[in-house]
Amino acid sequence: MKRVIENDEHHPLDGVQVLIVDDDEPLRGSIVRGLRRAGAIVGEASGYHEAVALLSSRRFVPDAALVDLRLGDGWGLELVEALADPAVCCAFSVMTALGGHTEACLIGAGAVDLLRKPAPLAALIPVVQATAARSRFVREYRGAPPTPAPASEPADREARSRRALHNTIAAARVQYTLSEREQEVTRLICREFSDDEIAASLSVSVSTVKRIEKSLHCKTGARTRAGIVRACYELLEPA
Repeated sequence: MKRVIENDEHHPLDGVQVLIVDDDEPLRGSIVRGLRRAGAIVGEASGYHEAVALLSSRRFVPDAALVDLRLGDGWGLELVEALADPAVCCAFSVMTALGGHTEACLIGAGAVDLLRKPAPLAALIPVVQATAARSRFVREYRGAPPTPAPASEPADREARSRRALHNTIAAARVQYTLSEREQEVTRLICREFSDDEIAASLSVSVSTVKRIEKSLHCKTGARTRAGIVRACYELLEPA
C-alpha cells in the first residue's frame, strides 16, 4: 500500500523517511532523536561504507538524506551515486562544521541545501522537508516511486511524470510570469540538464542560458538551481 504522509504542527515530518550519515555519534544521536520527535522515520549510518551497505540492501529507502561532508571513511558527497540509484532516488542535503565550502559548490554537486553543524531542530525540519520534496519531484518525473504502486494506479508512469512536469511549469508560468524561453529552461533544469546541455538542446549559447537562469532567480526568489526547482514544485504542494 502506498505510504500517505499527513503532516501537522506537532509532527511536521510525520512519515518522512530520513537517513542521517555522520561519524559524530553524540551529534548523530541528537539529530536522530529530534527528527523522531518531529515524526520522521529515521535510519542512521556512521560512515560512507555503512550508508552504502544500508542503501544497497533496500532495507531502508529514505525520502531525504542528511549527510556529513567529511566522514571517517570518506566524503559525504561520495554517496551521491548510491542515493541516485533508480531504486533509491533520494535527494540529499549536506551538514558540515568545516569552513571554506560554499553553498554554491555543494549545490553544484547536487545538494539541496547546506546546514552548518550543530544545527537546531528548527533548522533541520525545513531542510528535511525541502529535501524530501525534491525526492518526490524527481521520483514522479522519473516514474520511480520507492514503494510498489497500487494495482488501480495507471500503468503509464512515464505519461504521468510528463503531466506532473507540465503542470509544474504551467503553475510557475502563471505565478512567476515566465516567458516561453524561461519555461523551456526551467523544464530542462527540472530534468537536471547542465547549462551546456540546455544550450545544446535549445540551440542557444551558454551565456544566454546563464542570463535566463539569472532572470529565473530574480523572479522566483531562488538563489540556486535547486531553489528554482523547489519554488516551482511547491506551487503544486497542498496548502
